[in-house]
This record gives sequence, C-alpha cells and structure tokens, in this order.
Amino acid sequence: MNVETKLAVVQNVYATQMAETTSYLTKAGLLETIVEEKRPILFDHAERNLQAFGITKPEDVFLTLSDIFSCAKWQIETTDHGFRAINETCKLCATAKSKETDSPCDLYCLVPMESMVKGLSIDYMYKVESTLWDAGRCSILVTK
Repeated sequence: MNVETKLAVVQNVYATQMAETTSYLTKAGLLETIVEEKRPILFDHAERNLQAFGITKPEDVFLTLSDIFSCAKWQIETTDHGFRAINETCKLCATAKSKETDSPCDLYCLVPMESMVKGLSIDYMYKVESTLWDAGRCSILVTK
C-alpha cells in the first residue's frame, strides 16, 4: 500500500471514530456539556495548535486543516473586510448523519477553528453563517 492510500485510510478511520464518539456522547446526553467544557481549553491551547500546524494567517486555519485531514474541502472567498470560508462536503458530517447522531460540527470543527482564528488575533470576528448539518454548505465569515 502506498503512502497516499495509507493516509486516505487513516483519514477515513479518523472521521469514523469522531462520528462514533459523537454518537456515544449524544446517547449519554453529554455532547453539549463536552463542547462547552472543551471550548476554554481550545482557546487556551490555540497558540500551541497554530504553531503545531504552521498556521500564520486566518485563511490557513481552513486550508491547512482541509489539507491535513481531508475531511472537508474549504474554499476561501475574499470579502470587503475579510473572507468567507465555504465548504460543501464533509466526511465527518456525512458519517455522523448515517449514525443518526447529533451534529459533530461544534466539537470537532467550528469551535476548534474559531479558537485558532482568534488565537491569531482576538480582533477577528468569526461568524458561522450555515453548516452542512443544517444547510447545503458550511459558511463562516471572518472579518477584522
């Protein structure tokens, strides 16, 4: 098996494991509690996470994570005061829906990315306009 195939297998297993964990947390009634408990930890570790991923600008939060995990395929659209990150496919979202669980978006995607964007500068505004869970695409507006 070549490296690209191995990486694709690992990425798919990772998305499946996250969906299964979301399913267990949903069934136990703990998903929202875990998201809220994890939020301040993610913000506290934002600088370390940015360094680990080599991210230096907010657009790269979306593009780098997309490249590494190959779960979502984020695209960047420039706006007058920042950018909009758009995504129309997500392995995790699709897998979680097939398991009839609650949305994994905040736990594994939206809050971690927000923490990194704001870790670059607290002045960045991060607004989730829509998610694939509820709509036809994820759309996040980032402005300064």
